[in-house]
Amino acid sequence: MPKALQISVLFKGKQLKSKTFQGPRVVIGRDPECHLRLENVGVSRHHALIEFAGDEYVLKDLGSSNGTYVDGETITSWVVANGATARITKFDLLFHVIETQPQSEADTAMETPGFGEQNTLCVGDPPARKSRADRR
Repeated sequence: MPKALQISVLFKGKQLKSKTFQGPRVVIGRDPECHLRLENVGVSRHHALIEFAGDEYVLKDLGSSNGTYVDGETITSWVVANGATARITKFDLLFHVIETQPQSEADTAMETPGFGEQNTLCVGDPPARKSRADRR
């Protein structure tokens, strides 16, 4: 059965944004062309890739400078588990695999994420906390 992948971006346990992706791949990075754009200097332009392979999603680090982590360990390739979390710099990515209804090929092609604003989730650095002096 076809699947979709919901990715929620969290910072310090608080959800910033969430999006459901359907299709064979999701590119994660800082580049404006990425499907999931994390705007942080520690994120590589093309940091990681999620591919639908067989009947599962696989997260792959694309040789990023700061790595991709699961359970505190650096990964190069990891099978995405429903409800699991991966970390890219200070962002946690929470994954939910969703079973979807079979669709015609035309519908699937239209919903496959490509490059462009409508298929992109962009998350920037959270606003810095103001110091006590700034609050006065």
